[in-house]
Amino acid sequence: MPVAALPLFALVAHGQTAPAPDAAVRPPEPPWIETPVESGDRPCTLDALEVRANVDGVFARVSTTLSIRNPNERPLSAPVAFPLPDGAVVCGYALEINGAMVDGVVVPKEKARVAFETEQRRGVDPGLVEAVRGNVYRTRIYPVPANGTRRVRIDWTAPLALGPDGSSAALSLPMPRDALARRTVEIEVADATAHGPPELGGFGDRRFERAQRFWRVSGTEENVAPGDDLLVALPVLPDSVVSVERTPDGDTWFCASVKPSRPMPPAAPVAPASSFTVLWDASGSRAGDHSREFAFLRALRAATNGTFRLVVFRNEPEPPRTFASVEALVSALGELAYDGGTDLAALAPVAASAEGPVYLFTDGMDTLSGKPLSFAAGADVSALLSGAERDAESLRNACGGRVFDPSLPPDETVYAPARRVRGVEGDGVSDVQGVGSDASRRATVIGRLTADAKAALRYDFDDGGAPLSLKVADAVPGTAIATAWAAARVQALSSRADDNADELLALGRRFGLASPVTSLLVLESLDQWLRHDIEPPASQPELREAWLLAKKRSPGTSPEEQRERHLANLAHLWKLKMEWWGSEFPKEVPKPATRREDDAEDDQPGILRRALRAVAGAPRAARMAASRSMAPAAAGMAMEDGAMSVAAFESSEARTANAPLAETPASDAAQRSMASVEVKPWSPDVPYLKALDKAGSADAARAAYLRERAEWARSPAFFLDCAGWFFANGDPDFAARVLSNLAELRIEDPALLRVMAWRLKEAKAYAPCIAALRRVCRLRPEEPQSWRDLALALDESGRAADDFAALSEALSLYRKVALTAWARHADPASLFAVEEHNALLAWCTARGASLPAAPGGEVPGELPEGLRGVPVCDLRVVLAWDADETDVDLHVTEPTGEEAYYGHRRTAAGGDVSRDVTDGYGPEEYMIRNAPAGSYRIRAHYFASHQQAVFGPATATATAFTDWGRPEQAFRTISIRLDKQKQMIDIGNFAVEKRGTAAEKPEVR
Repeated sequence: MPVAALPLFALVAHGQTAPAPDAAVRPPEPPWIETPVESGDRPCTLDALEVRANVDGVFARVSTTLSIRNPNERPLSAPVAFPLPDGAVVCGYALEINGAMVDGVVVPKEKARVAFETEQRRGVDPGLVEAVRGNVYRTRIYPVPANGTRRVRIDWTAPLALGPDGSSAALSLPMPRDALARRTVEIEVADATAHGPPELGGFGDRRFERAQRFWRVSGTEENVAPGDDLLVALPVLPDSVVSVERTPDGDTWFCASVKPSRPMPPAAPVAPASSFTVLWDASGSRAGDHSREFAFLRALRAATNGTFRLVVFRNEPEPPRTFASVEALVSALGELAYDGGTDLAALAPVAASAEGPVYLFTDGMDTLSGKPLSFAAGADVSALLSGAERDAESLRNACGGRVFDPSLPPDETVYAPARRVRGVEGDGVSDVQGVGSDASRRATVIGRLTADAKAALRYDFDDGGAPLSLKVADAVPGTAIATAWAAARVQALSSRADDNADELLALGRRFGLASPVTSLLVLESLDQWLRHDIEPPASQPELREAWLLAKKRSPGTSPEEQRERHLANLAHLWKLKMEWWGSEFPKEVPKPATRREDDAEDDQPGILRRALRAVAGAPRAARMAASRSMAPAAAGMAMEDGAMSVAAFESSEARTANAPLAETPASDAAQRSMASVEVKPWSPDVPYLKALDKAGSADAARAAYLRERAEWARSPAFFLDCAGWFFANGDPDFAARVLSNLAELRIEDPALLRVMAWRLKEAKAYAPCIAALRRVCRLRPEEPQSWRDLALALDESGRAADDFAALSEALSLYRKVALTAWARHADPASLFAVEEHNALLAWCTARGASLPAAPGGEVPGELPEGLRGVPVCDLRVVLAWDADETDVDLHVTEPTGEEAYYGHRRTAAGGDVSRDVTDGYGPEEYMIRNAPAGSYRIRAHYFASHQQAVFGPATATATAFTDWGRPEQAFRTISIRLDKQKQMIDIGNFAVEKRGTAAEKPEVR
């Protein structure tokens, strides 16, 4: 699935040897909007751009306003991902609503995302900017109107990167690679920052002019053709730059940036050693030019006569290889194929076993494990950083600050241990925060000033320092220094965001920053702010007053009330399920008359039957709305007398904890069915699979895949299909590597991680599957499907390995899904979690398992009374899919020809289909207790997607169980791609034969 990438705008600062407009710098990587080609939609484009940058001291604050044009006939959500410079943090956000720019407010990250996605589904106007990972941020706005434009503004602050001697700095402003209808640029540089006017490149013949205390350049252009990036160079930076500022709340902040009086001398690239270990990231995101990294490796020749140990890693480390010369090492690296995801956490034991210095070449973006990178204390590990998307701060924390950028010119890169500021000594200063990881060229600190101070800035690499004279009276009004301090603090805390969540949340709220735990959100109307319990921004005082008044009048429903309501509804749904299970159905069922999918159903109970008649034949949108409105009523109604024959069933109150299996009626024991599953082979008609089919060996197939990858590297379908091919052809390790590319395509994308995990589970690669699903739970904790998917994986892997710790965690997660009052999809997910919890508990009880406490100390146990028992059955099919706001339907055709699906949920033989899920994920379920002999056809109908975003193919996963809930339970799983709406795909068939009498094969209780 090739992707059309739209370059937009980013600010990236680079140090330069001799700052000048025409100096060579590393090309910046602009943001992009991804548009899958299969969607049929044209990519959105950047119509206009406004850039306003202010440089003061060694910091820049930038405001960018993007006007995004949608050339399609339908409104779209526009997700724009953009990398920022190292150390940058988003500090402001606004979205155009009714022609005016409305400011965003800081909200906890998960709450902001849930609010955004909820309002997007409602078709109203939310906007969101959030930290993704490392230096990557994302903004999402909805809607960009059909054939129209929408404006969004993003503000952020960052320290300037310095030249090699700390006396210069430069600022690069990458411009779009496409034509613009209009471009406005305004740049101001504080007079005290540079000795003389800054130099400018990429803006025609315009130059900086003096304006009061600033150097300023500005201009507006129409119909701008693609051209050079803008470059601002500060030729001479003063040895000492000190600023003092007073914020509106009365605090006084200082910033001091000082060139050391006794700078550390340039060091040799490395100290002599008998051997070196090279950890080389060969994941898909690292493809590109590595000549500067090779140059660094060649510099090692002067430091050793020993050997070079190479460990290549992607989704997992490869076995080490040893080279006697650096040229042999470089030659081997030059032949590498870049493919797969990145698991940095797996490197810790590799580094621990290394002899001599370790050099890690990576972008620092762990796309698989989700764990903080950590090396053993005392480990001699240095990181060589590359890539526009990167996580420098995590590498600095893991490597003790020894992180270098080999993509800079050689004389700008100091390959030596980083030297940091020890602190500021003296009375009158507090909350001092260092900026940047290396004080070798220049030391920068920010802190609060409580009184006039004669302080000293101290370093950790010698006894020298720099005197500082800080006076409260010198403070000028402003917030730039305080914001820069908070941004530096956020950077220091972000690599371990989970451990520092409380402080990050407090910083985000106080200073208006996006961070790993906070986002900036824009909503439109009072009811939206009330619905999500988020206070409107101070810039809208009337709206805020109305919000406060409404909150006093209507406090809303408490969490306890929501949970009580949920449990009552769940208990009723479970009662209906068990009533179905206890019903008698005829042994011989005649073939029914032909049905149309939209026909009303005469065998539905009472009120539900009449409701279905009312909506049958209506447009699908109307049926969806009706099904949503009917669900609560149907869940709460009593069955109408005469609607079906309901046999007496054993109540859950009569059950004991030692006998959780639902009893099989006597009629079942006399004649049970034996079922097997035949999965229909499914293979898309695509050219890359034909290339693999033509390969004559495993090595040839891998080579064919890598050749095809060059064309299809942005297509999720390509990696899914190829991984399936390698799994099917006996190459599971390579298949897992191919599949791990999904985690690299879009950073922290739960849909891609979810489908990757499903395919790994299908292949019984449980460890990476569970790791991916844990990541999905962190990204989508408000969705019951996230936790249920993890529970299912732990359930399956635990049974396969008799891992009772995994089974205990699975039981705990099933209870979490069942008993939580979820905002969406609570009914189907919770009901199925009860089924799956009880079935697993019965399995564990039958084996006499002693279950340990689950993570968090929860003791394994049962669900409340009223949710006990297992509806054991011959056949069970569960269908789930990865795309939100998408309608996929499960269809099962029984041997009589009767078809069970959302419009005909109950069959004459006792087949039962769960209620229709029309807005994403599923699951949908088919069960039949006593399956008549014959063939059961399973199909998935991709009815429609209602996503406002540009989307690609949906992936559906079907699991077919035989002897569900019995000790001999077995299953088959298959994943299929649904890339055409209205598409009906065969998944497989049940082949059911009569098993015989109970005397021949007794029922296991």
